[in-house]
Amino acid sequence: MWCKKLGLIAGAALISVTVFESAYYLYQTRSREDQPRGIYFLTADKPPFIFDGPLASRAPSTKVRVRGVYYDRRNIFNEFEYSYSTNDLGLVQDEDLIAGKKTILILGDSYAEGLGASPWFNGFARALTEGAAKGYQAANGGMTGIGFRQFGAVEQNLARRGIDLQKLIVIFISDDMGRPPFSPRNLEITCGPPDNPCSRTSGWMQAPADLDIPSTIGRLREQDGNFTPPARPHALFIKTLMAPEPPPVAPEERRSSEESLAGLLRRYGANNVLFVHLPQKEEAGRRGPDALGRSAREMIGRLGGRIFDGFSNCSLGPADYYRHDAHPNASGYAKIQACVLAAAQTLF
Repeated sequence: MWCKKLGLIAGAALISVTVFESAYYLYQTRSREDQPRGIYFLTADKPPFIFDGPLASRAPSTKVRVRGVYYDRRNIFNEFEYSYSTNDLGLVQDEDLIAGKKTILILGDSYAEGLGASPWFNGFARALTEGAAKGYQAANGGMTGIGFRQFGAVEQNLARRGIDLQKLIVIFISDDMGRPPFSPRNLEITCGPPDNPCSRTSGWMQAPADLDIPSTIGRLREQDGNFTPPARPHALFIKTLMAPEPPPVAPEERRSSEESLAGLLRRYGANNVLFVHLPQKEEAGRRGPDALGRSAREMIGRLGGRIFDGFSNCSLGPADYYRHDAHPNASGYAKIQACVLAAAQTLF
């Protein structure tokens, strides 16, 4: 008798899952859109980047307005608009740094820089230096697009300028493990007279304040041709349990990343360096990182580094990221500010 009941329960469950997944599949098929493409329009009082070697930097003492715009073949999506200022060293922060003063450095990519909203670092720095880090100054070494392989270059650049770096907080996401060296020089868009094509490789454009954005996007849309087709619909159950993993990091790239992080730990000591692992958009709401993130954690642990788990401690969910852009929104950055501030207390 119990076998019959068990069979009925299993059959009912199978039918329910099949009906639900079929409905979800049809919904995906009918609601799919083209994968939108994004542009960051930068309007500044002078060129916002300086190219003085393999690592580009922000121009010092510059005010920049950033507009994040996405588009597909039919629509334009205004994701965000905000402004930031750089200090006398070109760091995205309000306060200038004093040579020789004890400094806590935040290293990282665009999540540390604060791409997508007013920089969270300014409030973080005030709270930290008025509290646990009294007597210190804080430096924002976050730079969009860089990964493990360039974190050490940012730190060394500041050290050469006489900044007395004492403690480091390295904010990273899983993708930082495999990122190649980055320079926004390779990502600029330029548009000449209307009859000429725009030069574009990807996502940055230095834009005058009066730029006609819809017209510019119209020109780019004509050049883009076919958009990337949407991902093939698939079952929610499979999507949840079998999320695609990123490709593995090549051995030489892994070795370069390891050398960069090992240098930070060697120069400052494991007790003065803290790694904060934040979830990126596709990881938000998951219990742990993807394969790249797990590999990064394994490497940091093997080097003797300490990791603060932002997955379990920062409460970032899907609603804390933009719809099309991969970065946190203002709500997400507020959580990051509070979370990194709590993590920083362990260094003092």
